[in-house]
Amino acid sequence: MKQIKELMVYKDGALIPSKLFYDIDDSSVQLVFEGFDSGIIKSEIIYYAMQNLHSVLDGDEIKLLCNCFRYDIFPSRMALSMGQGVKAYKIILGKQAKELVDIFDSTSEIEAIVTVEEQQRFIRKWGESLGAKF
Repeated sequence: MKQIKELMVYKDGALIPSKLFYDIDDSSVQLVFEGFDSGIIKSEIIYYAMQNLHSVLDGDEIKLLCNCFRYDIFPSRMALSMGQGVKAYKIILGKQAKELVDIFDSTSEIEAIVTVEEQQRFIRKWGESLGAKF
């Protein structure tokens, strides 16, 4: 079922209202705001579709203010396999993840929105802080 989430986008120092269209059953997303349309982006899991959108936005220096694009958000394997990654953990260095958040919910913390590469780097650092080997 197609859903719409109204979110803010940060571009060129300004906050711009946008609409994120997403379909969990179809694992597709599309972001639209004045002068921009990402087109429909699909993947096998909705979280991966959001990460693909994240990569597109990184190239245009656009920040979508939603949890999925925060540096400290990471879905577990179980969340990916059972729930398409719609729920993900908020992670803190040196601590086991406990707080689940919806990846589509908005955030007002512009500084928490980072590139895909920066997000992956923090996730590795978090894993290492718990003794994981990469």
